[in-house]
Amino acid sequence: MGSGTQQNNDQDIQQQLSNNQQQIERLNQQLLQQLDKKPWYQNPEMIVAFSALVIGIVTTFTSIYSASVDRAYARASVWPSVEIARSHDNDLFKYIISNNGTGPAIIKYAKIKHGKQYLSKWRDSIFLKQSCNLM
Repeated sequence: MGSGTQQNNDQDIQQQLSNNQQQIERLNQQLLQQLDKKPWYQNPEMIVAFSALVIGIVTTFTSIYSASVDRAYARASVWPSVEIARSHDNDLFKYIISNNGTGPAIIKYAKIKHGKQYLSKWRDSIFLKQSCNLM
């Protein structure tokens, strides 16, 4: 009986040793896998994905900015361009106002001043012509 028990003990010990060796091998593999794991920024797939994300964001902001510039240009292309010119001859004095832009020019009011006084009617400018000496 003694040799049978001894053989069983030896088999148990060998079984435990093989189990321990298998656990050690699994732990070694897990440690190696953890050591082989690189941070996300060193992973080539993550670098490509991050680059694509950055390019997409930059493209989005560029297209939004471009659209706003296009809208501003479209609004500016129909602005009025009012030009004022003066002309005088021997007995004639003129102000010429012209709109050279593509949009309508709305002039809400105009003031004419002689000396320190504003004229209230266009008819008063006729009397100015008689009192001014134009060269």
